[in-house]
Parts: sequence; C-alpha cells; structure tokens
Amino acid sequence: MNPKKTRLISISALAALLSSLSLSAETFLLIDGKSITGTVISSTQESYLIKTETSRNVYGEKTILKTDVVKVTESDPSTKAFKKLSKLLPTADLLTAKAYEMIIVDKLQSFLKKHPESEHKAEVEDILKTIENEHAVIQAGGLKIGGKLLSAADVEMNKYEINAKIDLKNFVDYVARKQYGAALNILEKMENLYPKSNQTRKAQNATLVILPHYVTQLTALRDNVDVLKERRKNSLDTLSPSDRNRTAVLFTRKDQAYEALLEKVKSEKKVKWLPINSYFKKPIETNLKMVDKETKRITKEISQPAVDAGGLYRDIIAALNAGDAAKAEALNETFKDSKQSKMFTNELQEKIAMANAQIAEELKKKAEVEELARQKKLDEEKLAKKKARAEAAAKERMEEKTKKNDPLNWNHKKEQEDKARNAAQ
Repeated sequence: MNPKKTRLISISALAALLSSLSLSAETFLLIDGKSITGTVISSTQESYLIKTETSRNVYGEKTILKTDVVKVTESDPSTKAFKKLSKLLPTADLLTAKAYEMIIVDKLQSFLKKHPESEHKAEVEDILKTIENEHAVIQAGGLKIGGKLLSAADVEMNKYEINAKIDLKNFVDYVARKQYGAALNILEKMENLYPKSNQTRKAQNATLVILPHYVTQLTALRDNVDVLKERRKNSLDTLSPSDRNRTAVLFTRKDQAYEALLEKVKSEKKVKWLPINSYFKKPIETNLKMVDKETKRITKEISQPAVDAGGLYRDIIAALNAGDAAKAEALNETFKDSKQSKMFTNELQEKIAMANAQIAEELKKKAEVEELARQKKLDEEKLAKKKARAEAAAKERMEEKTKKNDPLNWNHKKEQEDKARNAAQ
C-alpha cells in the first residue's frame, strides 16, 4: 500500500472521528446521585473520557464508566455565556450612561438574539430589565456610588459628599497600587476642597499609615539613582555611534520633559509633593523631608473634630428646595465658618441669591395682584355708590311726579309708610 495514501486515509479517519465528538458540554448523572459536567473527548463501549473543570478555571481529563452513568444530558450551549452575564449584577459604581449602553446592547441583547431558546432567557431578561432601569436613572443625571443608585435630585443634594467619596475612592485605589505620591496629591486636593470632612479625615488617618511605606519607597529610589545613571551610561557605550546619539537624544528629551514638569509644579506652588523621576535625586530628597512635616501637621489636624460638611450642604439644598432661603442662608454661614472651599461656598451663595431673587419676584407679583384686587374693589364700590345715587334720584323724581299728579294718593301712601315704620320701631 502507498504510504502517502495510507497516511491520507489515517488523517481522514482521524478528522471524521474528531468531527463526530460532541463539542458541547454534557452533564453525566451518576448512580451515586452526583453529576459531572464536561466535554466528551473520546468514547468507548465501556467509558467516556471527558474534559471537566476540576477547580475554578482549572481543567483536567476524567474517565467515567458507562455502567456508573444513569443519564447523559447535553448542556445548554448558552450556559457558558450566561455565567459571564450573571456577574453583571450588581453593576459597578460610577458607570457612565455609555458604559450601560454597551452592556445592554453588546452583552445582554446580543445574548438574547444569539440564544433565543436559552434556558437562561428569563434570567437574562431580568438582568436586562434591572440594568435598563439603572441606565435610565444615570441618563437622567443620576449616579451609582457605594452600591446605591441616586436620582439626579439626590446627586444635586449630595454633591459635596459624592465628590468627596469619589476622591477618597481614588485615594484608596492609589494606595492599593502603592502609588503613594499620587495618593498624597489626592489627599492634598481633598484637604483643599473638603477640609475637616469625614472623608478627608479617613484619608488623613490612612496617610499616617502609608507615610512610613513611602519613606521606604523613596529611600530605595534615592539610593538607586546613581546606579541607574551609571547603568544608562554603560548601555549607551555599548551602542554604535549613530544608535548612541539617537538614544542619548531620547534620554535628554525625557529628562527635559521631567524638568519642565518639575518647574511648572514649583511655580504653581499648589502641590506639596513633587513628581518623582528615578534619575533625579533632589526631588526625592525634598519629598523625604516633607514626610516629617506632613506627619506632624496631619497628626495635629486629626486631633480636631471632623465636620459633617456633607450633611450641612445637603440641609442647605433641602432648605432651598423647600423655599426657605432664610434657613439656607443661616446654614451657609455655618458651612462657611467650617472653612469650606470657595468652590462650594460660592456655589451655594449663588443658589441662595437666586432663591432670594425668586422670592422677591414672587412677592412683587403678589403685591401687584393684591393691588389690582384692591383697585378693582374700589372701582366696584364707586360704581355701586354711583348706581345707588342714580336709583335714589330716580325714585325721588318718581315720587315728586306722583305727588304732583295725585296728591291724595301720595299722602295716603306716605301715611301708610309712616305707620308701618312706627309699628316696626
């Protein structure tokens, strides 16, 4: 037999065998009541060889005797995709409306279109409904933070606290990644925008814990500066003249960009903590000196009670919404006394000024309406008096005419009227 032909037959047979194997997962119900889910790799008259998940995301091969199997059920091919969708809830904090739209269209609606007969259809539709409801709130100006979905009105009322919580979250994220310099810059921002607030106090307490770690980090960087410079110099020496010149230019540009950033930060005088570069020792030493100063300052600061500035802000907005500008004004004075950022105090002052202007306008309109009503009443009274005078004059003329034309009847009528009047008295 031709070897090539034999080889082709063998490959064809193998391809046929592979195509006959089930590619979808199957569930094997065993006589002991247990069940195993996996993909069949091969099958004989006595057993199945399956690929199954032995632990989370770890797969292995397992042989199952057919005599141990009670029932084999082909799993829904959509199950694997559903497992990913089932993790969409609860949704993450601070998702944008666009992010919600991508989840709805690209994941949930796509699943339902691809698997219209899925056994998980009802569950996916429930997930879709929940996420669509959240999306509607976000699109209308709402926000999800701390696992809570806030309406646009709630966001407006809790603006101070929400912003502080977002910055605190960023602070914590930087600390978790050991990016202490970035975390300390966030703390500085929080101290400027939300002084003495509960969120700033949390960041300050955490800072006292991380500063020793930052010292260790900075010290290692400082001690390694000369080593890195020497290593960079040696690496340049190994290059060809043309490559050396090009690489040296790149290094110089990077150093110049860093120096420009450093000068910008220093000139603005807004940041205590300088940006760090592994090839520059002086900024590292400056930050090391700053650690002692900041430790003493923060320790002193946290000995003072925190201020529920977020609650004050919320109460001011609530008073404005209730139309009580006077109460809002008084609360804002307390807010100012706690040395809060002008970003918030000025914003609140503008809202209060607008509320006062609206109240003044409403009072003006009310006064105008009352004046119109008063004038109308006066006009009606004048008209009534004029009408009464006209009627009295007409009556008098009629009586004169009657007296002149029929004096006897007129006298008799007058006598009757006088008797009736006297009887009434």
